[in-house]
Amino acid sequence: DGARIFVESTKINVKPQGGGPKEDSQAYRVAVTLPARIRIKFTGDGPMYTVTYNQKRFTGLWLPALQAFVEADIKVKDLVMGEPGQSLTIGVNRLENRIDLKEGAPGVWSGPSSLQAAGIFLDTANGKKAIGLESMVLNSDISGLKIGDLDPSAKKPAAPPGTGPLIRLATPPKPVGEAVAAEEPDKSAPGGSLDLTLTNFTAYGDDGQPIASLGEMSFGAKANIDKPHASLAVTYAHSALESEAIEELKTFLPHDASFGLSFERIPIEAAVTAFFALLMQAGTDAETAPQGLAKQPSAVNMPDLFTGIRQSLHQAKTQLRAKAELIAAQASLKLDGGLDADAEALYGVSGGFDIVINGLDEIKEWASSDPRHLPQAAMIALISDIAVSATTAEGERIAKYRIDITGDGKVSINGQDMEVVASLLKPLPGTEKLPAGEQKPA
Repeated sequence: DGARIFVESTKINVKPQGGGPKEDSQAYRVAVTLPARIRIKFTGDGPMYTVTYNQKRFTGLWLPALQAFVEADIKVKDLVMGEPGQSLTIGVNRLENRIDLKEGAPGVWSGPSSLQAAGIFLDTANGKKAIGLESMVLNSDISGLKIGDLDPSAKKPAAPPGTGPLIRLATPPKPVGEAVAAEEPDKSAPGGSLDLTLTNFTAYGDDGQPIASLGEMSFGAKANIDKPHASLAVTYAHSALESEAIEELKTFLPHDASFGLSFERIPIEAAVTAFFALLMQAGTDAETAPQGLAKQPSAVNMPDLFTGIRQSLHQAKTQLRAKAELIAAQASLKLDGGLDADAEALYGVSGGFDIVINGLDEIKEWASSDPRHLPQAAMIALISDIAVSATTAEGERIAKYRIDITGDGKVSINGQDMEVVASLLKPLPGTEKLPAGEQKPA
């Protein structure tokens, strides 16, 4: 694509140091002195961008087996990337990167790392502000990282053909009277977390005045692969979203929001076995088989496979949990609840969610005030009718809902069967959909 990076003289001081994960490995203490500038061309005929900065420090411990730094301390100030015409300038006042991984058991590494940037900006022609960001912080924490698992040259013994469970994912029950050993998590199992936080984002208009701002936005993820069960969680949140240009912020677009989703007690062996079984099934159909995978005789009984998955999730007591909060100028919503794996349930799960809405009357008024909102008005009216009303300590009226999903596959809202509730939903006059070819009478 013609992209090129031009790096001038760079000084690298390397000192071998013992302590690698294998006797024949070496770790290297590294000190780097970067050149005063780096030039970049993203396309062959594009402009040449120049990156300048003020390096404060750049030291680390390089581990060849991992092909990465296990320790690092890097700080750069006044980093600016611009092109000759100055039509675009990107800058960071301060950039720091720290890594601190430590070896516990031989070949197993754990520890935190962080990347922090402060004073981030994007300017257009003549130095006009386009975007500003006070800070960005990316924190991660790794545990149980086994270098041997990352080494492609490491040979692992293959299981003899035909051995191991393919369809029977669930653990056979113990004979009556036989004690069941307590499950112990694998303390050396890998895991990790990642958290990204952006603070005080501002977007500017052509006149240099702010047109939108966001106080904070964050993303998070956490995973633990503790055999026999794993867990996974993701989160998102933002706060203080403001913009005069976005009319919906004055009504029901959330200026503050948070969301969390987690999966607990995922049976690892069953999940991996099911994944490979599905890949094998893909190879039995020439039309759906991945390129290069010849059509093979079917080795997977799909009904048995899914029955095994349901049984495995049930035995592991797998859970899904969800929590959310949305806060807008005229309304708010909270959700909290989850689903449990249930092998006997029609859909394989059972559980429920609690929902609290503040501002339902305002939502009804919004729906009825504009003909464009009429298609939603019937649904909102029905939701209002089946609500359980309550009053907060501050005297505000709230609407409560309990959604239950039962083992027989029925969904109810505040005790009312969802199928019955849906049958009551009729379009408001003037919003009905006519059969094809028919027109409304004049």
